[in-house]
Order: sequence, then C-alpha cells, then structure tokens
Amino acid sequence: FHDVDGRLAEAIDAGVVTGPRLIPSSRALSPKVSEDEPAEGVPWLKCWGPDDFRDAAIREIERGARIVKLFAAQGHAMRSCREMTYEELK
Repeated sequence: FHDVDGRLAEAIDAGVVTGPRLIPSSRALSPKVSEDEPAEGVPWLKCWGPDDFRDAAIREIERGARIVKLFAAQGHAMRSCREMTYEELK
C-alpha cells in the first residue's frame, strides 16, 4: 500500500506508463516516546534509536523511496513524540 508511488515512478521510468517525473518519498520517520510504543502508524513509522531509524530508512528505500521524510520533533501531524537525538538524525 505505501509503496505505490515508488512502483509508479519505476513504471514511468521504464516507459510502461506515461507520466511526469516523479520522486517518491518514504513514510515519515519519527521518534518514539518510549521503546514499547508501536512502530507502525499511518502515514509514518516510529523509531527508537539510531539503528531503528537506519533500518526503517533502508526499508523505505528498498520499497522505492528516493527521499526519506523525517518528523524530527513534535508538530505538524505529530502531537506526541520527542525530539530526535543527534545520533538518530545522522
């Protein structure tokens, strides 16, 4: 479901369908408030620690994302999260 824009970009690039240039992005990655908090959300993934962020980014890239979105702190659509640490952001 969340990789439709990545698959569409591949089809456009391959000439299977006609369309504009498309740069698919990932679901937003945001920091968990606690380690026990569920990771899956719509339309984001919540992560705990640098390894979790790195793994989530790699999974999103494997699904076709060319840009990885980050919700680094509370705001926008995120009402209950903490700020990303420097290590998580790297």
